[in-house]
Amino acid sequence: MKSRNRIAIVITSFNSENYIEGAINSVLAQKLSPDEFIIIDNGSTDNTQRISEKFSIPFFKQIVGQVGESRNLGIRNTTAPLIKFLDADDFLTVNALEDLHRGYVESGADFIYGKNLNFVDEMASNLQQKSFAHTSSPIFTAMALNSLLQRSSFTKYGLPDQDNYSWNRWLTKAKASGLNMHRIEEVVGQRRIHDSNVSHDNSSKRELFELIASNIKTRRSKDV
Repeated sequence: MKSRNRIAIVITSFNSENYIEGAINSVLAQKLSPDEFIIIDNGSTDNTQRISEKFSIPFFKQIVGQVGESRNLGIRNTTAPLIKFLDADDFLTVNALEDLHRGYVESGADFIYGKNLNFVDEMASNLQQKSFAHTSSPIFTAMALNSLLQRSSFTKYGLPDQDNYSWNRWLTKAKASGLNMHRIEEVVGQRRIHDSNVSHDNSSKRELFELIASNIKTRRSKDV
């Protein structure tokens, strides 16, 4: 693989002992292997680190951190021109890197994304609280799970904020500033729905709805 096409995968984890091995195995099973693979932990107090160390993968542990900060540390601790993030409770499909990389080669875009399939964790206790996230159909969302980014995007548009809800905020700002995005048709990720999903938190939902409303307002103002 040419040097400009090298890929780094960054798994972010927090008290993920029930999930981390599945996430790691989904990376190791990729038809197109990553050139760099690291884990950034947000201060887990369970067996996440012990399980991860069985795989001899570089493991960086913060004392206390949030997802945005972990992703930024992942950016700083890798060098590959292309970056793929994965939360420890999710999976990549076996062709994920191959499909996303092909989309990058064909488009040259800053940001390539595909579809994801959601599945409800068997231990989840709030199944009666249905939401759009509980669909069993493939969905297009430009979330970290589904995306491959050029490292230069963070030079152009800055790093995400360090909190748990920074992804949509960064993406909205980057798109407004000219982020070049390309969508592929393949399913590239499987997202686990469980009680501790950050995206189910009321603060996350509120911020997402505010961002959507702001985007609509901006588009309408441009149409006037």
